[in-house]
Amino acid sequence: MFSSGPNFKGIKMIPPGVHFVFYSSANREGNAFSPIIGFFIVLKPSEVIVRKWDKKEERFVKFSEEDVAVC
Repeated sequence: MFSSGPNFKGIKMIPPGVHFVFYSSANREGNAFSPIIGFFIVLKPSEVIVRKWDKKEERFVKFSEEDVAVC
């Protein structure tokens, strides 16, 4: 379990395999939480998965093809 702030850059060294990533946003005081949201990922050795935080929907979303083309 991680509590993250504005400088959170991600998690590394996750072993290959199937994983369920889940999270819940909280208020500034940390005493009220939104419903838990999650998704499955299947990692291969040395694979990198990137998601971006959507502030409006308060959830992680995949990058669009347009975002990937800019990178």
